[in-house]
Amino acid sequence: MHGAEVLSYAPTQPDAAARVGVSLYVLSTASRMAFDNKDVIMAAWTFDYYNAKVAATIEDWPADLRASFLRIAELMALYGPDPGMPHTRAMGGGLFEMRPKARAGIGRILYCVAIGQRIVLLHAFIKKTERTPPRELSLAYVRAREVKHDCRSL
Repeated sequence: MHGAEVLSYAPTQPDAAARVGVSLYVLSTASRMAFDNKDVIMAAWTFDYYNAKVAATIEDWPADLRASFLRIAELMALYGPDPGMPHTRAMGGGLFEMRPKARAGIGRILYCVAIGQRIVLLHAFIKKTERTPPRELSLAYVRAREVKHDCRSL
């Protein structure tokens, strides 16, 4: 079994392009798994940032926290958008959270799944309290509804 390859990580796109364009690709088209003695090519999942600010927030995280984020992204590329605890958790209403953790702190990235095997990273922050702040959640829910509405209007 070959692991997923991170082909590019360039979150410095303008706002208009960052919302529509992809700034992080985790492709697993080259990944193969043995399943009932047959090779199965895994479907590719792409990661989109909601806007350039989300990308910049993650880019500004300490290196070990970013590395944890990239490991989880690779897992998601292989096994789908919700590989489960301790990596991800469903928040309800179509919203999920990535749970990167490192010595530098605990990060959270709230995301949703869109048409075309896209994972849209809606909001990122470093946790400072035990519970996810309601303000962070409500912002992500608003953005998730907007992404779902945009997908329906295609």
